Amino acid sequence: MKNVRILHRMLLMLLVAIIGTTIVAGNSATQTYKTLIHDRQDKVHDLVQSVVSLLAHYEALERSGAMTRDQAQDAAKAAVRTLRYGGTEYFWINDLDVRMVVHPIKPELVGKDLATIADSNGKHLFVDFVAAAKSSGSGFVEYLWPKPGHNQPVEKISYIELFRPWGWVVGSGLYIDDVKDAFASAIIESSIIAVLSLTLLAVVILLLGRGISRPIQAMTVAMSELAAGHLDVDVPAKNRGDEIGRMAAAVEVFKTNAQSMRRLEAETTEAERRAEAAKKDAFSAIAADFEASIGAVVKAVSTTSVTVRSSAETMSAMAEQSSTQSQAVATSAFEAANNVQTVAAAAEELSSSVQEISRQVAQASQVTAEAVVDAANANDTVSGLSAAAQEIGTVVGLIRDIAEQTNLLALNATIEAARAGDMGKGFAVVAAEVKSLAEQTANATQNIAGQVGGMQSATRDAVEAIGRIGATISRVDQIAAAIAAAVEEQGAATAEIARNAEQASRGTGEVTATIQEVTQAAAQTGNESSRVLDAAGDLARQSNALHDQVDAFLNSVRTAA
Repeated sequence: MKNVRILHRMLLMLLVAIIGTTIVAGNSATQTYKTLIHDRQDKVHDLVQSVVSLLAHYEALERSGAMTRDQAQDAAKAAVRTLRYGGTEYFWINDLDVRMVVHPIKPELVGKDLATIADSNGKHLFVDFVAAAKSSGSGFVEYLWPKPGHNQPVEKISYIELFRPWGWVVGSGLYIDDVKDAFASAIIESSIIAVLSLTLLAVVILLLGRGISRPIQAMTVAMSELAAGHLDVDVPAKNRGDEIGRMAAAVEVFKTNAQSMRRLEAETTEAERRAEAAKKDAFSAIAADFEASIGAVVKAVSTTSVTVRSSAETMSAMAEQSSTQSQAVATSAFEAANNVQTVAAAAEELSSSVQEISRQVAQASQVTAEAVVDAANANDTVSGLSAAAQEIGTVVGLIRDIAEQTNLLALNATIEAARAGDMGKGFAVVAAEVKSLAEQTANATQNIAGQVGGMQSATRDAVEAIGRIGATISRVDQIAAAIAAAVEEQGAATAEIARNAEQASRGTGEVTATIQEVTQAAAQTGNESSRVLDAAGDLARQSNALHDQVDAFLNSVRTAA
């Protein structure tokens, strides 16, 4: 039934109505027929009962002695012969030996054996009369028998009753061919009424079916067009006041909602496009700001590392030169100690040596002063590098905070998208992408923070090393000043070489010891400058690594955008 069309269902209702009407009409006709037959049976039963009562009257006269049996029976026969009803209907009497006793229409049958008499169907009706009388005392028997004045037998129903005192079977029958005709007429009349009623019902059902099915078919076509996405289709039957009109109104609401949904989808797509563009612009702006802030710092760190390296190389070269000159001074002082016993003979050579020492000491003092200046510059540069490293650390912290805030915003966006259901799936995807980028940013920021930490540690080591170099150079300066003072004293003592030979010998020993200290200080300066050079190299490598990390981070941000 699910796939049966409405018109076909209504035609099925018509078929059910036809079948029901036919059954009702047939049952009504059958009941009418049975009622007519029952009326005929009651009538003939009552009439036969009246005849039996008549016989009982004469039998009572016999019993009273007023008449003999023969007299009473003859009187009863005469009375029965004259009895008529319905114009032509009569009564007959036969005995239990199947012999006719009274028959007013065919007197020739009186006294004859009736056992051989049968109707056109071969039914021995008088034998059946006697059998019914013997079995139950009365009964109805149907058979065919011609009407008076006719030769053609018709259906007849007779009622017989046994009058036991005389052994007579009293009977009478009624023709029921008119009942059959009435039944046929009733059937025809009912059929005509049923056909007219069913025809009218069929017309009404067809009109109703078409009035329902056609609008529904048009509605189905409109709904199919709407389902196919054609939202400009016109919804039929909107002005009807019945259920179809309400259905059309519901379809019109569906159409309006679908149009609103399509506009909402277009607006959502446009909003997603704008959000994507805004996201790209935001990431590009973040990358540009980051590149502008961090790029300058990285460039400054790289420039500072180059400056530190250059200063360290200069300091190393100066330390090596100081060491070489200190070795030369030590050698001269040792020769002066060995020749102190021949001071008088080598006074001029000593004077020359003193001049040479004075010159070398002046040069060493100058180199030491330059080293002090370079150490101070290096200290300032490394201090600036340390401050830049601290600034990078601050920027990295800011980036970390931005990444955490972005992650938090992505989480909130994911929650809001989940609340929005299917409408928030696009925002959920964007939120997931933003969250992933925030995590990548946090990881890159962590790596940069590690690199900045290493750079800060190396910067602190460089500051400490430069500090030690400055201290050493200060000591070298002090020693150079002491050498200058000693040389001056030695120049003054040269005039009194002979008188102060022993004192010159002691002074030469002091000079030797001092030169050894100068040599050690120069060697330490060289070591410290080497450490500064190594620190500058580490700083340059850390600066390059930081630059690579920044480039990788910017590339990832721009790629994500």
